[in-house]
Amino acid sequence: MAHPKEIKYKVQALRKEGKTYPEIMTQLNIELPKSTLSDWCKNVPMPNWYKQKIEDMNKKASLKHCVPHMHLFNYSAKNY
Repeated sequence: MAHPKEIKYKVQALRKEGKTYPEIMTQLNIELPKSTLSDWCKNVPMPNWYKQKIEDMNKKASLKHCVPHMHLFNYSAKNY
């Protein structure tokens, strides 16, 4: 399926601002496979702070999964 070039350019502009693929799709009110977005953005330079944003998101997602199970290992969420 062909997509209008204007959509591709908007996606690239938002990615350059450091938006994630889900954020881009929400902001543009579109649904596309992440592989399409990744292909469109493969040469888009990311802001320097972006790596920290992804690390923070991954940590948050990891804790969301781990915290409910910490009681199994006698850990407290306040340790994290």
